[in-house]
Amino acid sequence: MPDANFYNACVPNTWRQYRPQFFNCGDRKDVIDSYFNLLELHNQDINNSY
Repeated sequence: MPDANFYNACVPNTWRQYRPQFFNCGDRKDVIDSYFNLLELHNQDINNSY
């Protein structure tokens, strides 16, 4: 399944042990937009990001 391969490629190697589960809530563009929004939030307050 192409989408499953895409989502699997989005998982950082350091997260592979946690086996994250993805819920399909849009298309690939939505996933990429979400990533950049989360990255922007992370960069605003790195010490309180997680």
